[in-house]
Amino acid sequence: MSVVASAIVDGEPTATPIIVNDRPYTLRVRYPAANRASLEAMSNTILVNSNGGTATLGSMSTVTELPGQTEILRDNLQQEKEVNGASGRCGLGEVASPPYRKLFMTCICLPRFVVEYGGTYKEQQKSFHDLVVVLFARIGAHFLGPAL
Repeated sequence: MSVVASAIVDGEPTATPIIVNDRPYTLRVRYPAANRASLEAMSNTILVNSNGGTATLGSMSTVTELPGQTEILRDNLQQEKEVNGASGRCGLGEVASPPYRKLFMTCICLPRFVVEYGGTYKEQQKSFHDLVVVLFARIGAHFLGPAL
């Protein structure tokens, strides 16, 4: 249903581009303006399945309006998206391990992206790094202290 709702509001790109002067252009197919004029119009949009049966979008799903995105975050011309998740019973180190990362990446469908961990995991890594720096500084001070 999310593809249909997306096609009503934003449109969906076609599977094959149209070629004009040897350049491919992806077309975006969108429902008419009357179908996206209001939530009621979207809910009453009639959908036809492959067998010829019909139903309204509102009879198969709940159409709600959410507040718009206030800003689009970009880093190096790449749009940033935030994905949140709870690690459940896994430890923080296990969540960032390659097998867990591979499982997570197969469960979400996103375009090419870079993963950056944040939250508790990021804080734990920073604390561990700071602890190692303090430990080596203390060891250095212990051996160099009497010499000064």
